[in-house]
Amino acid sequence: MESAAFDDKYAIVIMITNNLASIVLPSIIGTIIFTMLSLKFALINSIMESIDIGANALKAHGLRMDIHAKNIANIDTPNYVRKIPILNATEDLSFRGVLTQMKNDVFGTGTLPYLQGGVVFNGVVEDPTMGERLYMPGHPDADANGYIRSSNVNAMVDMADAVMAQRAYEANLAVINITKAMASRATEIGK
Repeated sequence: MESAAFDDKYAIVIMITNNLASIVLPSIIGTIIFTMLSLKFALINSIMESIDIGANALKAHGLRMDIHAKNIANIDTPNYVRKIPILNATEDLSFRGVLTQMKNDVFGTGTLPYLQGGVVFNGVVEDPTMGERLYMPGHPDADANGYIRSSNVNAMVDMADAVMAQRAYEANLAVINITKAMASRATEIGK
């Protein structure tokens, strides 16, 4: 008699366990799948952001190299004013900017700040230094006194700036290539 009661209790426990497993197990599996998909999309998103940052930097430094090339090409052009490219960070990465972001994120929502970074080309400004005044009375650009202004381009400065722009371009190209290699390796891990 005790054996039958024990079997009934055991059967009830097994039935409850099976019912719980049919309810809880899909929920756990769903959570695991959702987490894995979320991580996969986060990885894809971060890879795409890295490539986007690199591409924007390629564009900015390419424009920077073009401006320096135009400056060097116009070194002997009278009245040519040297152009200086302006590049800015896409976000405020100053100490004050980072502290403000941390204050808003960490203390406001409890998350760590996320600063994307990157660079953006914001146009050019003209170099305010004046070119040398040269006496050329027969020149078409001469003023009433026969003087023209030579270009204010310093070839050494523009060559150095062009080399820096080229190296920044190459560095960002390397970032994109490394990101692509990481992405292809990440897809191989999932296989």
